[in-house]
Amino acid sequence: MPTYKGNVGHLIQHWTLCELLNIAHKKGVRGLNFIDAHAMAPIAYKRAGPDTSRRKKFDRVRARLPRDLSVYEKAWHHLAPRGGYPSSANFVQQVWTRDFSMLLCEIDLYTIGPLRCWLPRIQAQRNCRVPKVCRSDWRDRFASAQGLPLPDAVDLPDGSLTLVSFDPDLISCHPRPARLDHKQQRRIYPQDLQDVRNQLAHFDGGVLIHLPTYSAQNNKQPRVICSTDEVLTQGADRFTRKATVLLPYDHKPGFRKDMMSLVYARGLDDWAPQIKALPACFRAWYDAI
Repeated sequence: MPTYKGNVGHLIQHWTLCELLNIAHKKGVRGLNFIDAHAMAPIAYKRAGPDTSRRKKFDRVRARLPRDLSVYEKAWHHLAPRGGYPSSANFVQQVWTRDFSMLLCEIDLYTIGPLRCWLPRIQAQRNCRVPKVCRSDWRDRFASAQGLPLPDAVDLPDGSLTLVSFDPDLISCHPRPARLDHKQQRRIYPQDLQDVRNQLAHFDGGVLIHLPTYSAQNNKQPRVICSTDEVLTQGADRFTRKATVLLPYDHKPGFRKDMMSLVYARGLDDWAPQIKALPACFRAWYDAI
């Protein structure tokens, strides 16, 4: 059965995702080309993992959901009013009201079934163009001859936004092993980011990369950010890091040294003020929980 952790990592990940979609709406973007490297089940009903302090904020947000204090909370309340937790793709189809396409990569066998059962319902929506589930490690799909879908290839209007979403357990600063075990598949390495940048090099129009991370392990956040910048912000096809959304400590000043959400953009210079404001907006929202 698909599971979810139900901790503050979900808050920083999906609050940021929903706000990015909201900005795109306000900017008048007509179509969304959504590519999810770690799709997860549409709704996961079983909560897994240790019961730690990281769950307290998550539970407080869930308890107040009818108050609808943010785009994220409104979508969460609509999608899972009786418990469980939605996936990124489910948040996207709820928040995004214009034309969209989805490529959902998922390697877990037990998650593929719920995703494929969910897909016809999404496909029936009038604004859904080409929804597809790819059963493989996202690296295989990104490196395949098929590659990533361009907006015009999935019947989206001119000026559509491509949004690539990741959900790694951690961003590693070390070289990618030649063979990846299950745990390593849930990480993202500098070589992976180089492959992503190469795949997106020929995409016209605006492109966003949303890269949250749940752990920095033995690497401090500045080193992780520097490592990621070294790959994504170089070359003619470079991205710009527009926002670093950090998770505050609950009971002392400063920020946690593990969870964060990085936002990289290309071709969206006029969005800079709105995206740059996300860290302060998240901090205000989080502190009010």
